[in-house]
Amino acid sequence: MKTLKRLGVFVVFAIIAQQGILIYINNFMLGSRSVFKAKVPTIQDEMKILIPENINEFQSSFDGKYCSYYSKDTLYIIDIETSMRKKIEFKDGQTLNLYRWYNDSNKMILAEQSTANGAAKLKLTIYDADLGLQEDFKDLSWLGHDIVIDAVDFGEADDLVVKVVNGEGRADLFYVGEEISKLSATTRNIGTMTYLIKEKSVIYQDKTSKKYYITGNKNPIDLISPTSTIIDVDSLGNLYLFDVDMEGKKQIYYKQLDTEDDWIALEVEEDIDAEDIYIDEEGNIYTNNVLEGKITELKSKAVFTYSGKFMDFFKGGVFTAKDNELRKIEFNKEENK
Repeated sequence: MKTLKRLGVFVVFAIIAQQGILIYINNFMLGSRSVFKAKVPTIQDEMKILIPENINEFQSSFDGKYCSYYSKDTLYIIDIETSMRKKIEFKDGQTLNLYRWYNDSNKMILAEQSTANGAAKLKLTIYDADLGLQEDFKDLSWLGHDIVIDAVDFGEADDLVVKVVNGEGRADLFYVGEEISKLSATTRNIGTMTYLIKEKSVIYQDKTSKKYYITGNKNPIDLISPTSTIIDVDSLGNLYLFDVDMEGKKQIYYKQLDTEDDWIALEVEEDIDAEDIYIDEEGNIYTNNVLEGKITELKSKAVFTYSGKFMDFFKGGVFTAKDNELRKIEFNKEENK
């Protein structure tokens, strides 16, 4: 009998202890976890990025992780996630010809000019935004004392194609890799230029005749019409044109230049011009109607709207500014950042 009583008391105490442990786990351990799961970011959690008015050369990195602008002899690079700004300052005698983000990485190329002891210097540097480091790439001072880099495009890996213009306005094209080589062109009155990935050459326009040529070839290439304007080339080698027919209808044409395929045509709105068109690396075609604040992806017919001033495209979205506040709008998100 005493044994049974002792056993009963032991069972009761065991049940009470077990219930206490379960209550502790539910109220403290699991309960604290449910609090973190239930937390929803509020408007106050979002960081605001303010930018000054009338800034020059606003650009986005390819994926929208960073953006940049030039103001008062200083280049500012903004990390969108942290709102932190990095400054690259240019002292007296130093000039930034131009800068441009790479197409597939968070690096930018800068063309810097300076004058020291009566000698002009021109060099290319690369800034890596992920690492926060800037390093020299190539010294181009030996190309001439009165030259500027007027345009740049990207070749293989970190290689570049640059258009160098002298004091008389004459231009030359150079491929800049481990070695620097001058490219063969039929004119020195060069306008726009674009690197052709598959052909490993450059397509450029003669500003006088408005005709397009490929480096190493003396004959102009045939496009849709003499008024066709080249927009860009995607990573697959498709060349994109903008053209207006005799009736004023505007269209975008594209195809791979090294094939006999017909040009594929897409009609665009009346208010769209060549500078309002953006082609990403995958060949998605976006038109930007600035007056209506409307962006259309032509292949899918998807339409996105925005308010404020359009700033720049990036892969999968755009930057806009309203009341000096920068906004990042991602096309694949239900809610814009």
